[in-house]
Amino acid sequence: MKKANTPEPRATLPMVRCALYTRKSTEEGLEQEFNSLDAQREAGEAFVASQRQEGWTCLPQRYDDGGFTGGNMDRPALQRLLTDIEGALDEPLRLRVTPLLVVGLAEIVERGGDGERAVRNRGDAPSPVEIVK
Repeated sequence: MKKANTPEPRATLPMVRCALYTRKSTEEGLEQEFNSLDAQREAGEAFVASQRQEGWTCLPQRYDDGGFTGGNMDRPALQRLLTDIEGALDEPLRLRVTPLLVVGLAEIVERGGDGERAVRNRGDAPSPVEIVK
């Protein structure tokens, strides 16, 4: 018999690890103690925190590209992020990305080799993209 006022046990949600990538196309203002990259990260961290009840948590690694165009993928922090994603393809990933990055992710998934993964874009960019098994 269940006691009154005893809460139902909650199912444990899987942890969703979130990496934040920031970019600014010019170096102007990056010398400031708090700059555009910091503001973008702060906004991203706040969004991830708002999803904590869904199991989201922010990774401590910083992926910041200051002074790099968004017109191509030749950005050091972005390449580091993509390498880190490639190393984690055995786990479910959820990313918020632009269409250009979706193309890069699709290439990484193709290199994954087992043919059992897919990149799905759900809605308008930037939108969540899932790499699923």
